[in-house]
Amino acid sequence: MMDFKKKSKKPKPHQELMAKIVAAVREDRRDEAAGLLDELLQNHAERLETHVFAVEAFRQLDRAEEALLEMGVVLALEPEYFAMHAFLAREAAARGYPAVARAVLDAAWEVRRKDIPKDLREQAKASHYRLLEAAADPSEGDDDA
Repeated sequence: MMDFKKKSKKPKPHQELMAKIVAAVREDRRDEAAGLLDELLQNHAERLETHVFAVEAFRQLDRAEEALLEMGVVLALEPEYFAMHAFLAREAAARGYPAVARAVLDAAWEVRRKDIPKDLREQAKASHYRLLEAAADPSEGDDDA
């Protein structure tokens, strides 16, 4: 008879660091969290999940500029990471960069549209651009172009 007991998996080093960062942020040990986050990025930069995690960690540490840079890293590593496109577009619009937000949404739409049945694309496109409401409304043409 085969033994089907689950083996407990030991967390990988990057996962252990992430858990420590989360705990430090929750306990308002910001300097410790920042140092651990820097360590995570230095030692585990090849992992997409490191950069996805770093986006939110930087935001929690009020390091917005670094969060934005990490969003770019995520998209460089995984250009079809749709949620990161949407997040970056929102951040750009919130900072007063509607043209950047629009460009990011346009890139995200190119990723997303191929997975949507043709008969639903117009509705999906309208919904997609509603992410930013007026800041990225595709019906607003660029008259200056």
